[in-house]
Amino acid sequence: MDRCLPVLVQDALNVERPWILLRLCIRLQYPMNLRRDTIEILGNPTNCVQSVAEQKTNWKKKKMNEIGITERGDAALDLGWLPWVRSGKPTILITKNPDQLLRELLAYPEEAKNFNVIIHTTITGFGGSRLEPNVPNQWISIAAYKHLIDFYSIDRVVLRIDPIIPTDEGLRIAQGVYAQKEFLGRARISFIDLYPHVKMRFEKAGIILPWKTFHAPLELRERAYKELGRPEICGEPDFKCTGCVSEKDCITLGVKPQKESKGQRKYCACLMNKKELLNSKGQCGHGCVYCYWGNNG
Repeated sequence: MDRCLPVLVQDALNVERPWILLRLCIRLQYPMNLRRDTIEILGNPTNCVQSVAEQKTNWKKKKMNEIGITERGDAALDLGWLPWVRSGKPTILITKNPDQLLRELLAYPEEAKNFNVIIHTTITGFGGSRLEPNVPNQWISIAAYKHLIDFYSIDRVVLRIDPIIPTDEGLRIAQGVYAQKEFLGRARISFIDLYPHVKMRFEKAGIILPWKTFHAPLELRERAYKELGRPEICGEPDFKCTGCVSEKDCITLGVKPQKESKGQRKYCACLMNKKELLNSKGQCGHGCVYCYWGNNG
């Protein structure tokens, strides 16, 4: 005969997220009475309780497979990632100031060598120009890129040319940066996106581009991609993209790859392992004209 079992969510089952139990029982079509501190499951709750335990286990496994990343800001300027990294968790650090980031890492000399990190050194060749007024000169960044490879390894440091402005001059500058890539080293590129606020900043800076569309014309992007030797490409329509958190990164960091995430921006190929570590919602101190953050975040 059916009986009513009161399930004290946080005590009896030790469920860390009570809503998991509620959502699961709805999915399994168990009739329920809801009280302020109790969920009553009418009928045999055995399968439901087992499923809750399974969901809790799966949630913990997901946490174990997370890879921290610093996409919302610059890892050299915002150290919100530091506790995560010092706890031994896998992380992808992205910066336009690899020299400063290297100094931040070396502030922990006994730990830094063993940090489980991959570092994207973003070098566009525009450092110190109107496009990147507060970014170091490219030669300072290239030297730091090479020092980071020596400190970690070639599979843990990525040369990231992001964004490329695929005009003749922009391509020439990108090629100059790409020529500094270490043999067998990884490289990633993407192209400038003309958000409305980015267009306004370009106009204010007196920089005129030969197109008005959000993405640069496909023929210009294809030309740059081919002339740079077909590197990894990030978040671009009309190309096979590699996520900033990819299967290759999971292998390097010792993490089991998850499936591709559905909650990312269009054309993003990042896996579900990705976990943002920064809370910023505005431009960082580098003040790049092309930054996707609006002036007010």
